[in-house]
Amino acid sequence: MPEPANPPATTIQPAETPPPHDPYEVLRIADYRAFLTGWFFAVMGSQMQSVAIGIEVYTRTRDAYYLGLVGLSQAIPLLLLAIPAGSLADRFDRKKIAIGTLVVSILCALTLAVAVHRGWPLRVLYGTLVVSGVQQAVGWPARQTLIPRIVPKRLFSNAATWNSSAFQIACIAGPVIGGLVAARFLPLAFLLYAAGSAFFITQLLRLKGDFRPEAPPPGTLRLGRFQELLEGCRFVYGTKLLFATVLLDLLAVLFGGAVYLLPAFSEALGTGKPGVGWLRAADAIGALAMAVWIAHRPPMKRAGRNLIVAVIGFGVFTVAFALSHNFWLSFLFIAACGACDSVSVVVRQTLVATLAPDQMRGRVAAVNTVFISASNELGGYESGLAARWFGLRPSVVFGGMASMAMVGIVVRKFPEIYRLGSLADLKSASVRRGQADPASAPQLPASDLPGAAAEAG
Repeated sequence: MPEPANPPATTIQPAETPPPHDPYEVLRIADYRAFLTGWFFAVMGSQMQSVAIGIEVYTRTRDAYYLGLVGLSQAIPLLLLAIPAGSLADRFDRKKIAIGTLVVSILCALTLAVAVHRGWPLRVLYGTLVVSGVQQAVGWPARQTLIPRIVPKRLFSNAATWNSSAFQIACIAGPVIGGLVAARFLPLAFLLYAAGSAFFITQLLRLKGDFRPEAPPPGTLRLGRFQELLEGCRFVYGTKLLFATVLLDLLAVLFGGAVYLLPAFSEALGTGKPGVGWLRAADAIGALAMAVWIAHRPPMKRAGRNLIVAVIGFGVFTVAFALSHNFWLSFLFIAACGACDSVSVVVRQTLVATLAPDQMRGRVAAVNTVFISASNELGGYESGLAARWFGLRPSVVFGGMASMAMVGIVVRKFPEIYRLGSLADLKSASVRRGQADPASAPQLPASDLPGAAAEAG
């Protein structure tokens, strides 16, 4: 049969083009801007206080071990209270908990200002830091769970990136200002922290809406009080991707972190009290540069691979910092560590906000808090103890090498990390009988499996 002279034209449907990525979309939400602004000044003040405490302790003792005790004083209450605090955040109004703990932080800052000004014994400083650790343990899960109530789910990753950016800006300005203030009148650093916390309270009071936790969905097994405390642990452990990510971050920073030893390194480099602030700020400068770069790109498509490379880089640059005898090279290596750590922060915060159901976000955030406190504060104590045993520089070299070794161990045990693809494709896990539902685990697109050619995030 002959073909028609003019065959009908085939209609080709144009491919659907995704909307352009808007890095500033979350900043157009008024409640989020209020939260971010208040949190920024509170973090900046806490960084000033941290620098001032380190300078005061090292000036009195000239022993890096006592710098490690600063971390231990804050780690103990976090480790003991973070899990119960998560349950508290899943039972009561989270905004009220956040405001109450900020009031305690103001009282602690004022106590430290008086103690330093009058030369009270170190045990008073350590005791006040323990109380400050208590308020941090109770308040942290509640503050973390405010964001999902004021930001749409599709913007969680964008909010996590801007949270990281604001945090790093505060960690640049805070230490620099803290170091300069400490060189003139050290107690003023604690007073500025109290002022920043007070401002955060005013911003939280502006937030609209109901911040009480949602009731558990029908069919969810109600647990006893003690079992309920452990429910967040079960969820994190049952969600292997989340557990592997926080475990990798814990081990890397536990061994490789040298933040608490910076007053000793500053003295070795001959930079004095302002040098402590600049070295502390270097970490945040690198992290901020990385966070801004991530914020202006679409969500990571190969988040797992990026995370692994970042943690290895963290260990490499930690070793380089320990071996450096030049201030500007040391500054550069710490900045590189901060850039690597920023990748880990964005991935981990996005996983916590996305995978955890609202009715248990407080407990999941509390477990995350335990991991973070164990890596940062306990890592500070480990660094101080290692410095007393092996010397300042050898202890940090060993820590950086141990961080790199941890990557291979964790990825071998949990290959889910490498297979983590786009952060935009994550799905919330449901909770039944206190455990994550495997059927609702994050789905990884085929293009993100090992060996596939996919664009790096």
